[in-house]
Amino acid sequence: MYFVKRKLRWDDGYNLAGLFCFFMFPAGVAIARYLPEEWLPRCGFKLLVGVPCPTCGAWRGLTLLFKGDIAAAWRSQPFLLGCAVLLALVACYALVTAVAGWPRYYLVLSRWERRLAWLLVGLALFANWFFLIIDGR
Repeated sequence: MYFVKRKLRWDDGYNLAGLFCFFMFPAGVAIARYLPEEWLPRCGFKLLVGVPCPTCGAWRGLTLLFKGDIAAAWRSQPFLLGCAVLLALVACYALVTAVAGWPRYYLVLSRWERRLAWLLVGLALFANWFFLIIDGR
């Protein structure tokens, strides 16, 4: 694992995704503020099988997060909050490097490290799913 410094390119997917997320945050806050809870989509997996899917409660957690209720968002969907924090950091980093014109650092992983990272993400998602089932959602 090592970092590579590259010149800023506007067509870079990381920069575009980060800037998109940064500018979509106010839209998400506005929508969550006025969206009635009964309009939130229901989990089709839970309706069919009877147990929550690994991402059950993500919509509710996202609206709670946008409303500023971080504790309720954590109770609704812990995995989502971790992903949202990571995405917010990437979005802020993309905005700062884009506005300042600084070079951007990229994390380069070997094939083994990428597999390990995906395995850890999968384990975190599975642990989240286990938590949702045990919690009786």
